[in-house]
Amino acid sequence: MPASKMAVQHLRGKDSAKATILALLILSCLGLTYYCHFMLGTDVVFTHLFYIPIVVAGFWWGRRGIWVGLFLAAWLIATHILSGLKIPYTSSLLRFGSFIAASLVIGTLREPNTKTRRKIQKVPAYLISLIQRFNVPIIVWDEQGKIAFFNAASERLTGYTAHEVIGQELHMLFPEMTRGESLTKVADTLRGEDHESVEIPILRKDGDIRVVLWSSANIYAEDGTTVLATIAQGQDITKRKQMEQSIQEAREYAESIVETVRESLVVLDSDLRVISANRSFYQTFRVTPEETEGRFLYDLGNRQWDIPKLRELLEQVLPMNTELQNFEVEHDFQHIGHRVMLLNARRLHRGLEKRQMILLAIEDITERKRAEEEKEELQGQLRQAQKMEAVGQLAGGVAHDFNNILTVIQGYTEIALRSIPEDDPLCRNLNEIRKATMRAANLTRQLLLFSSRHPVDFAPVDLNKVVNDLIKMLSRLIGEDISLTTDLERALWTVKADVGAIEQVIMNLAVNARDAMPEGGEITIKTENVHVAKKYCQSHRYARPGRFVCLSVRDTGVGMDQEILEHIFEPFFTTKRPGQGTGMGLSVVYGIVKQHEGWVDVESSIGKGTIFRIYLPAVSLRPREEQKAPVSLETLRGEGERILLVEDEESVRELSTKMLSQNGYTVFVATNGREALDIFRKEEGNFDLIFCDVVLPDVRGPKLAERLLKLKPGANILFASGYSDRKSDWHSIRQGGYPYLQKPYTLPDLLKAVREALKKG
Repeated sequence: MPASKMAVQHLRGKDSAKATILALLILSCLGLTYYCHFMLGTDVVFTHLFYIPIVVAGFWWGRRGIWVGLFLAAWLIATHILSGLKIPYTSSLLRFGSFIAASLVIGTLREPNTKTRRKIQKVPAYLISLIQRFNVPIIVWDEQGKIAFFNAASERLTGYTAHEVIGQELHMLFPEMTRGESLTKVADTLRGEDHESVEIPILRKDGDIRVVLWSSANIYAEDGTTVLATIAQGQDITKRKQMEQSIQEAREYAESIVETVRESLVVLDSDLRVISANRSFYQTFRVTPEETEGRFLYDLGNRQWDIPKLRELLEQVLPMNTELQNFEVEHDFQHIGHRVMLLNARRLHRGLEKRQMILLAIEDITERKRAEEEKEELQGQLRQAQKMEAVGQLAGGVAHDFNNILTVIQGYTEIALRSIPEDDPLCRNLNEIRKATMRAANLTRQLLLFSSRHPVDFAPVDLNKVVNDLIKMLSRLIGEDISLTTDLERALWTVKADVGAIEQVIMNLAVNARDAMPEGGEITIKTENVHVAKKYCQSHRYARPGRFVCLSVRDTGVGMDQEILEHIFEPFFTTKRPGQGTGMGLSVVYGIVKQHEGWVDVESSIGKGTIFRIYLPAVSLRPREEQKAPVSLETLRGEGERILLVEDEESVRELSTKMLSQNGYTVFVATNGREALDIFRKEEGNFDLIFCDVVLPDVRGPKLAERLLKLKPGANILFASGYSDRKSDWHSIRQGGYPYLQKPYTLPDLLKAVREALKKG
């Protein structure tokens, strides 16, 4: 049966049910009246109950319900006549009139509604058929919320047939989880609130849920206020909602990525106004959306983006479809201080209208740039250290043989000078040879000092005393056209240093300052106590925090540019003309200071002079007091003491034998460790001193000393070597407490070292 006929029959069926109910109600009233009057024998006819069916009939059918009043009024008169009661007809006639009047009043009041209902029932079949064939779901439900009409499109949407739903409660179509909300919207509609485009989920027969966009309106009676039914037209938007959900999820996913990305992202319009930005942008630059959105990019903050080149490149992104790549901006930004930012930009489309915008990505690369600079600085320091290490290895390798040669040349020169009168013409030549040998020995020493391979004797030192002891010599060294002044802190902290090495540092810096002032000037040597802070260390990577003594040498010379400053500590680097310098002076300073666990800081600029600052760690010790008295060679002569000389280099061996023999010592000679042991055993250890080279062909000097001490505990041992690195076994010699003589040595050096070694025993 078509749904349209079912809907009409449903309305007519409802009228039949009402008629049946009304008939039962009338029979009940009649039966009750008859029972009370005839069975109980009362003199009163109970007619008040008759008003109930009269009112119901008028409410349901309007003026058409007057027949109920006429029927009951006629029944009342008939009953009165047949009863034979002697009751005046006046009261019955009055009730007759009241029944008729009540039917007319109630019927008249309800007539508009009932007429509308009758019109609905009389809707032409072709209209119902037309609605039935609409391709959109249409549902009609009455004022009780029961479905009255259900077209074919509704059947396809819900899976229910019209036969299954007509007469059923509307809420059967709503999913349980949204039923309350849906019923509320239906109730609003019944209260006269039309709902255009309201989304209400529908529960299909198979359990699937479809989202329907409903447009609904009430059907009113002729009075315009009484709701007879509600009609709703629906559109299945499930796929659209799913697509919107997918788009929303994709948008939220994209936004979550944008919000969590570390880079600051800004969307600009074609005029470079800020449309939006991500969280990272606001956090990085410490601004709010209210302070940025809608404003020109170049007006933000303290106009840090107002860069003509940047503005030009950004303005070309949209019209020329170009990209801004790796544009660096270094600026003192508002709220966050000095930063280096890396900018990238490209064209961005948004929305169906293809609105063109610019996506600007801003990355804070301050730390990366700082790390790159630090890495470059460390690599430079590593290269510098590798250069110095290479020179140090060269110096250490050459030192042994070179020092042996210098020892022989210097020794025989001194022996020759002692054998001829001072007025002999050869004396001058020999003195020049001795001077050249001393210069060569000093150059070797500086190479070793630079490479940290020269043995050092660390002791608590007062730098003020070191400076004061050098003043006279420095004054002669720098000349009369240069003023030398000192500025020494009175309560200067103590440092642990090698006095000879520190003297070398001061002399090298003074000579360097002198050469920078060819027309004269001023040199100032200053000492001061310094607390090095962590902030200073951040800009000076080689520094460390703590208590330090700063020794500085300032000049008023020509100064140096940045390019020269980058090379001044390299060995053999010099800006002087050939023959005027070796290029080792500042390299030696660097090596010595590094060996003392300090660092050098240099400030210089062209025409404004130079200042070298040496930082040495302070110690909580008192300086060691030393008193030097001049010593005569006659006091160093021996008295026949027996010395075992162990030396593998023939020329050095012969020279040392000659020097010692001529100065009162008895010398036994061995060329290696095995010979030394044989002689020692043969002489039953009868030696006052073993004078031994550190590096021998068959054994190290300290190892030989251990064997000899086992044969004669307490024997006096003096070591000598031309090496100044690990080959000299300096660590073992210091641990054993052995005296040490560095090659090349002079006759006074040798005799003094022998005398001190003998005294030790």
